[in-house]
Amino acid sequence: MAFSPEELERRRQRIYEVKPWEKSSGAKTLRGKMIVSQNALKTGLYSSFELIRLLARLDIENETMERIRAIAREQIEAYKNSNAEPHPHWQKIFDGMYDDDFLKKLHNFKL
Repeated sequence: MAFSPEELERRRQRIYEVKPWEKSSGAKTLRGKMIVSQNALKTGLYSSFELIRLLARLDIENETMERIRAIAREQIEAYKNSNAEPHPHWQKIFDGMYDDDFLKKLHNFKL
């Protein structure tokens, strides 16, 4: 949604009048502080606990891996249905897609 320069200026002035940053005080109670301390754990990527960060990255890597394998499986099916031979680059991907280090190989793959 694009705003005109006049609308942007009006909104900017309004923010300076209201000053919402002065009214925000954060959690006051111990319970509230405990709750907001978990805000970064939606993904865990920004957690202060290294183990949680590592597990979150592992989840993302595994999820990425499954997406890549799903795309490769779709391509395999497309080639089977068309009775065509896959391009040599695709064939390399198909051959290695169930290796444990497939993602690393794919990342380093050169055309």
